[in-house]
Amino acid sequence: QRIAAQWTTNPEAAGDAAVEEVSEEESEEESEEERGQRIAAQWTTNAESAGETEMRDVSEDAAPSDDDESSEDDADLELGDDEYMPQKPSDWDDEEDGVWEPPDEARVELVRKEFDEQNDKLTKLQSEQTKLEKKLANDYGPEQAFLPLATKCIATKVNQYTYEVCPFENAAQKEGGGSTQLGNWGGFTEGYSKMTFTGGATCWNGPARSLTVSLVCGHEDALSKVEEPAKCEYTAQLKTPAACTEAIIADFKAQIVDMEGAHDEL
Repeated sequence: QRIAAQWTTNPEAAGDAAVEEVSEEESEEESEEERGQRIAAQWTTNAESAGETEMRDVSEDAAPSDDDESSEDDADLELGDDEYMPQKPSDWDDEEDGVWEPPDEARVELVRKEFDEQNDKLTKLQSEQTKLEKKLANDYGPEQAFLPLATKCIATKVNQYTYEVCPFENAAQKEGGGSTQLGNWGGFTEGYSKMTFTGGATCWNGPARSLTVSLVCGHEDALSKVEEPAKCEYTAQLKTPAACTEAIIADFKAQIVDMEGAHDEL
């Protein structure tokens, strides 16, 4: 409207104004183009610098501020305090019990240490209880005849090996500081005349080791005659008063009487 009004009043001045208007628009378009060329020139002549600048800008935006880190540390500290410091008991009554105050850290540590010690003792007692219950469940023969062997381990040495039998527990072959399991308690066989130990250490290209112990009446506990009749299958003899049954004792007495009678005749 301004240019049209000028054309009607002063055509020559209006034409100059129109040219000036177009020139201003072309100048603005050229400025945008020049700006684009300048940015492109920066990327082509110093791409590494431009990339670093952009990465630095992104890192600055993503990096947490000192205030953020401080807030996180404070949150962790508060969590730690809540976790280790005792809380007010749910049944605590301020009117009857007084104002509740948490104990100091030294007292808390002392109580925690005492709790750990008592907990360790409880664990050991429970373990002992389990062992005792297992022992009570064992079959110790007629009238608990073999019960005295439950707390013993009898050993003997053959060449460089030491063989150890712990009735109702396990058996092992020892050499130096090493030990090879010959088996765990497997029970009695053949009417309480033999003890078995099975499931020992597996032999190279062979079965798991096992041991069968023949029980013989004797005046003291003594392990002897350890042999390996088959690969990784061991046998041994254990003399023990526990194997002396009434029938065996009566037979011994009869043999003694016969020997005395024969001596008198001579």
